[in-house]
Amino acid sequence: MKVLDEIRKNGPRPAQIAATKHEDLLMRTSMYHGGSGTEAYLRVVCSMAKADKPEGYTEMLKKLLVPTFEEQLKKGVATYYGVDEQYVNTSAPSTRCLVITYPNAEGMDKWATAINTTMSKWSSTERAEFAGATVPDSRRDILARITHSGQKNS
Repeated sequence: MKVLDEIRKNGPRPAQIAATKHEDLLMRTSMYHGGSGTEAYLRVVCSMAKADKPEGYTEMLKKLLVPTFEEQLKKGVATYYGVDEQYVNTSAPSTRCLVITYPNAEGMDKWATAINTTMSKWSSTERAEFAGATVPDSRRDILARITHSGQKNS
């Protein structure tokens, strides 16, 4: 993240701006849990779930990874996780996105270590279940730094 901050100090060149693709996402959250704290980093991992059973992706996450997600929230490694789908589809309707916020860059590293540790303990059946919940090679990652945020309570 420090390297990205240094690169951003110079600002984009005109050729970079011209080559930038713009995309707006309007998402709807179907499962979430948030902790306390101010978010500083946002990571979104999108994959196309199997079109004939898109809810299988969320069920697989609940079964295999949510216990680790919850543990990381309790430790303060992350401040939020959720599973979103596009409210207005601009890609496959079965696309599901895992959204995670972290209080700092170190939280991302700790989260990744915890997830990798969990996955290393899976049986071959669990690995197949995880792989079978999404379309191969459909994953897309988005990383953002949140510099300002707010919340309006009704």
